[in-house]
Amino acid sequence: MAGLMFDPNDGHLVSQKDYVESKNWEGGDHKDEKIEIMKLRVSMRPIEKEAYDNFVSSDAAKKYINNKEIAKEKRAGRKTLLENTALKELLYLRSIDSKRQQQNKPLLTKDDYRLCLTNEGVVISKYREKEQRQTERQVEKDRTAAALEALGGRASDTHEF
Repeated sequence: MAGLMFDPNDGHLVSQKDYVESKNWEGGDHKDEKIEIMKLRVSMRPIEKEAYDNFVSSDAAKKYINNKEIAKEKRAGRKTLLENTALKELLYLRSIDSKRQQQNKPLLTKDDYRLCLTNEGVVISKYREKEQRQTERQVEKDRTAAALEALGGRASDTHEF
């Protein structure tokens, strides 16, 4: 009776081996299994291909992939994750480009497609970086204007819009 346990699914008595096996298949950890990260497959335009190749061959990407402070087992999928993130950023830029094309605006330049790696390990394009900086500046201007207005001053005295 010591080797029997209640099955969590239906409450019947099962052997300890069957119990452990049912726990593994119902959300337990599989210690021997390795999760393989799938590579995204995208057909790229020449400008995207060039930006992708430049980013993947850059020193920052190589340093991120081969970081010696991270265990070897955890480093295995870093390259694939980095490449997938770069592809997602390029797809985002492609969608921006198609919106601009529909609005008859100039398309993004080669420099806008340049990818870089932030300190946090995030792949970001120069276009998105410019977008974020503009948003941060606008938020700071709004915050300053609200503070001056609360003190009785005018925003136009300190900022030119």
